[in-house]
Amino acid sequence: MPKKKQQPEEEVEVSSDEEIEDPIVQDEEEEEEEDSKKERDQASIRNLRKKARNVGYRKLAAEAGAGIGLNSSAIDMTKYAISKSDVERLAKWCYETGEGIEDEKQLNERLEMKFSSLPEGALSVLHAHVESFARNIMSDVVTRVFDGASSTVTAAHVRSALRKLKPVLDFDFECPAGIIDHARGSEKGVFAVDEDGERQWVPNGTVLPGLTEEEQVKLEDKKVALKARNKMIKSKERSHALKKDEAKKRREAKVAEHRAEEPVSAAV
Repeated sequence: MPKKKQQPEEEVEVSSDEEIEDPIVQDEEEEEEEDSKKERDQASIRNLRKKARNVGYRKLAAEAGAGIGLNSSAIDMTKYAISKSDVERLAKWCYETGEGIEDEKQLNERLEMKFSSLPEGALSVLHAHVESFARNIMSDVVTRVFDGASSTVTAAHVRSALRKLKPVLDFDFECPAGIIDHARGSEKGVFAVDEDGERQWVPNGTVLPGLTEEEQVKLEDKKVALKARNKMIKSKERSHALKKDEAKKRREAKVAEHRAEEPVSAAV
């Protein structure tokens, strides 16, 4: 039988416009899309939570009197915005370590207040005064925020509002030492365009200047004083814990003595 002629294979021409997709590049693009979707979802959740908090804050503010009249300035108190338990925590607040305060006298006074009892009558009077004080301060803070074309209340705004009351306050409000140390080591600078047209970060010192030799000597003295303050705090806490244990033992002894003195009822 005659052999069949083999037909030549047809060559498939690939257009230069068509690109062959690289599987690695395709996987990277899919991962980027997934990451961007996760970021959008997280941002959406954060916005929803922020909106819910703001709605709750506005509701509490309206119930407390902020919505009464256009010129009320949140001073018309129809309901307490600060609870008694919050006031008690504020009254008994104290530094956990000696890093936040340098005045040993103020630290000792705060420790005494922390471990002292606060009767219900005194707490009620303090509650009313704290509510009024906080409302006036926050009214001033919000005014400063609006004047500064800002939408967020920061610690700097509260500090500026409290500065005028410093002569009559019992305690100073100081910037934590850790923030100052961080600022001394934080680099500052500007972005500049190099010869290639790219933006480059050009360092220009630190946010706060470093310590001089005299300040370094003072810092060593402060470290010694810090150890003494930490020791004072721990000593007060141990003393308070011992007093609580002794008071508990006395109460238990009185209860046991009272039960022993009770007449035993005769069995019928």
